[in-house]
Amino acid sequence: MFSANVLFFSIHKIKSELRALLLLFGHTGLTLGLALLLEKSINRSRITQKLVANQTPAVTPSPVTVSTSVNSLKSQPVVIPPLKLDYRLVLIGSLLPDIIDKPLGLLILQTSLGNGRTIGHTLLFSLFLVSFGLLLLKKRNEHWLLIIACGSILHLILDYMWFYPNPLLWPLFGFGFLQSDASSWLYKTLSGFSHPSVYVPEISGFILCAIITGILFRRHLIGQFIKRGDLY
Repeated sequence: MFSANVLFFSIHKIKSELRALLLLFGHTGLTLGLALLLEKSINRSRITQKLVANQTPAVTPSPVTVSTSVNSLKSQPVVIPPLKLDYRLVLIGSLLPDIIDKPLGLLILQTSLGNGRTIGHTLLFSLFLVSFGLLLLKKRNEHWLLIIACGSILHLILDYMWFYPNPLLWPLFGFGFLQSDASSWLYKTLSGFSHPSVYVPEISGFILCAIITGILFRRHLIGQFIKRGDLY
């Protein structure tokens, strides 16, 4: 008979098998790939909307209401600007939780905490980024913080953080984080490469990063990427 104990054991078994250990290329490569797909699909949709809007015949006004302003307005084309992401911000967002937590938990608080998943891996931190990102978008029409926030949220998804409710839902279970042994982090990281959930996304991310880097070099776009974050 199915019970809560069986459910807990199953979740714990899945959690231990997944290992949830994505590293540099797993996060950066997969996030860049998903961002590129999203940008392309949104721009393709905008082009379709623009074509449909510009091909819609204008309504002929009645002779009584004909004016110069109406006749000039009906010939104006619809302009929908393409979405352009700054992929430097995408890269920062993809690694931001680790940029914050790894030095904090494994170096600064090595003896008292020793855990590489703290503030940056919390849902509260991501909601904080999204809230201020939306505020910036509304007040100044700037979307740079939203791009970082989306990359940070994707980092939590790729880390399977729903299996780790203590950091994810902080401070719901208390204000402290789980303590661990920082000296064993490197060993756990290297041993994780024996599991497909670690080396498959890491290799996939590396391939995507290599392809994107190769395209930038071949098209002489490295300087453009460094200055503006463009990939094409």
